[in-house]
Amino acid sequence: MQVYSTLASIFTVISFLIFVGIVLWAWSARRKAQFDAAAVEPFALPDEGSDRDCLRRSPPAPHAAGAASSEGARS
Repeated sequence: MQVYSTLASIFTVISFLIFVGIVLWAWSARRKAQFDAAAVEPFALPDEGSDRDCLRRSPPAPHAAGAASSEGARS
């Protein structure tokens, strides 16, 4: 039973060291430029004439005649 406790303790220490290594890697100054570029990438506009132009939404469907007349009655 003590073997399992020892292995669990060793696994916990190794896991913590790996976690600290990942944190140090993520917060290192060498990576700042790469992470800054990745942070703004979702907001980059697509190039004009790209394939994404075909993915634009179609214009909304016109309102039904009944809905238009009921809106006019409210105003």
